[in-house]
Amino acid sequence: MNTNENQNLNPVVPPTTTPGGTPVPPTNPGFAMPTPPPPMNTPQQPQTQAVPPVEATPSPTVTPTSPVMNLQPEGTVTPQASPPPIAEPLMGTTLTDQTVLNPTGTPPTGANQMQAPGIVQPIGEIPPMGTMPDNMGMMGGIPAPPSMTPEPGKGKKKMNPLIIVLVVVLIFAVGFGVYYFLNTSKKPSGPSISIRPTLTNIELGHEILPTQVALFAIVSGYDITSCTVNTDLDFKRVGSYQYTVTCGSVTSESQIVTVTDTVAPEVEVQDLIVLPNTPVSPADFILKIKDYSDYTMKFEKEVDTSEEGEQEVIISVEDDFQNKTQVPAKLTISEDAPDYYLNCSQRGKATNITQDVVVQNFYRYGISALGEFYNARKSVIYTFQTEEDFMDVINELEDTDSFDGLTGRVIVDNDNLTITVISDVTIDDLSKEYNVDEFPTLDIDIEDFYDTNEGACNVE
Repeated sequence: MNTNENQNLNPVVPPTTTPGGTPVPPTNPGFAMPTPPPPMNTPQQPQTQAVPPVEATPSPTVTPTSPVMNLQPEGTVTPQASPPPIAEPLMGTTLTDQTVLNPTGTPPTGANQMQAPGIVQPIGEIPPMGTMPDNMGMMGGIPAPPSMTPEPGKGKKKMNPLIIVLVVVLIFAVGFGVYYFLNTSKKPSGPSISIRPTLTNIELGHEILPTQVALFAIVSGYDITSCTVNTDLDFKRVGSYQYTVTCGSVTSESQIVTVTDTVAPEVEVQDLIVLPNTPVSPADFILKIKDYSDYTMKFEKEVDTSEEGEQEVIISVEDDFQNKTQVPAKLTISEDAPDYYLNCSQRGKATNITQDVVVQNFYRYGISALGEFYNARKSVIYTFQTEEDFMDVINELEDTDSFDGLTGRVIVDNDNLTITVISDVTIDDLSKEYNVDEFPTLDIDIEDFYDTNEGACNVE
C-alpha cells in the first residue's frame, strides 16, 4: 500500500479555531499531528468566520469488471439501507458547524476515492501529496489490513461422476490403441491373398492334375504356380469329392466337386469282308472304344451272312450311365473274302514333327484262301514322350483328315499321349511308300520283306 492509500484510510479531523481566530490543533493522544502547509502562492490568512457547510457531491458509480477488494479498516461494517450513523468527534475535538459528515462513504468532490466511509473531512483542505496524518487509519501506529470478504461460490467443488467415467474410458481406449498398434506392427506385412474355388463339376475321365490350380480356383495376390490343390479327387470314378487350395499360409474354404458321366463312348469301327455263312459279332467291327465306364455293344438289328453281297450294319455301344453311341459299318459277304489276316509292324519316322516322338507303322493284310493279297489297312501311331510336347502338337492340329503329311482319319488319345492316322492302302501305294517296283502279293513274300527291313509279322 502506497502513501496515498495510507492517507485516505486515516481519518482527518479539521482544526478548530478560538474566538480570536487562532486555529487550535486537534487533540490526538499518543500522536503528533503535523500542521499542513498553506496553499501554494496563497498568503495564509486566519479564518475569522465560519464557513457554511457544503454538501458532498456523490461521485458517479463505476461498475467493476472484476471483483473489488473492500478496503475497510478491520471491524468496519458497510452500512446498507439503514440510516447512516452520525460520526462522533474524535477524542479531544468538538463537532462544530465547520465539520462536514460523510455518512454515506461517498467522498466529496476533489477527495481521494479510497477514503473510507464515515470519515470526517475538513472542507476545502486536502492533505498535500506525500503527507499522512498520524491518526488516519492507524491502530496503535500499524496500518490496518483491508478486510477480505470471500466471494460466494468460491468453495471447493466436487468432481462430476460423469467426468470421472469419461476419463477412465479415455485411459482404457488409449491403452487399447497402444496395445493394438504394438501387436499389429509385429505382424509381417504382405499382399492380401484371395482364393475363390470355382470347380464344381467335371466330366468322368477328364484328368485334372493338382498342379493345374487355375482349373480349381481363382487366385489373386499370390503366384498361382506356387499354389497347391488338396483333394482325393478320382476323375475316373463318378462321385463327389472335397478340395481346398493353399497359397503360402492361406488355405481356401472347402469346395465340393462332382464327377459325372454325360459323354457317350467314342467308337472306332472298320468294314468287314467274310465268307458266306460266317458268324460275325459287334466286336469284329470295333477297332477302339474310349469310355471310362463299363459298356455293352450290340447290333441294332440282326445281321444275316447267308447270301453274298454288301450290307450296312449299325453297332450300338452304351455305357453304365445310359450314354449311347451308334456307328455304321459295311459288311461284305463274298466267296473271294480274306481267309485270315497278316499283321506286320515296323519302326517309322516323323516327317514334320520336331518334338520328341516315337513313330510305329502297323499294317493289316487280308489274305485269301489261296494265300494271296486281298486288301490292306495302314495305321501310323505317334507316341509323345512328354505331355508338354503332346499339347504343343495338339494345339497346332487344324483338322482330323491329315497329319504329318499323311492322309486318313486322325485319332487323338490324351490318356496315352498318342496321335494315330488310319488309311486304306493298295499294292501301288505300298510300292511307292517303300520305293520298290512292285510290293509282294503272296503272304510268305510279305513276311520275308518285313524281316529284311527290320520289321515283323504275325498271323491273326
